[in-house]
Amino acid sequence: MPLGGPFLKGLRLTAFLDEDHYVSDAKRQRVVGQVTYESAPVNAGFDIIRANERTSATKADVTGRGWSVWLNPHFGNGWEALLRHDDTEPNTDLSSQKHKRNIVGAAYWFQHLTNVQSAVMLDYDRLSQPGFNKPNDTRYGLKLLVNF
Repeated sequence: MPLGGPFLKGLRLTAFLDEDHYVSDAKRQRVVGQVTYESAPVNAGFDIIRANERTSATKADVTGRGWSVWLNPHFGNGWEALLRHDDTEPNTDLSSQKHKRNIVGAAYWFQHLTNVQSAVMLDYDRLSQPGFNKPNDTRYGLKLLVNF
């Protein structure tokens, strides 16, 4: 039995750092942390990001942040769902400006195919951007995956 029991077998922790410069004295940095869990009945994840950038030595430093959580339950017989929420703040100095996105989808993986995987997903995607003076954006989608 693995350390921590079978529950910890599907747990993954990830961290990522990207740091460079647009020009001298204009730093750009991205820090991302992620926790995911994979198992037969469900996959799930939580992401967090922090970004700092300065596009020119004459411009102010801008700090952004955000998080995302998603859940992918498997119901059997090829059926799955996708539930996701993103919450981002591109500039923390303008805290009234945010992006909030919700996605809900249902997918079916075609069964008993040889040498190919195929799925179809119907989803609802809503983006609201309070503080940006933009209307909410709602989309419906039908996606097809063919992997061979």
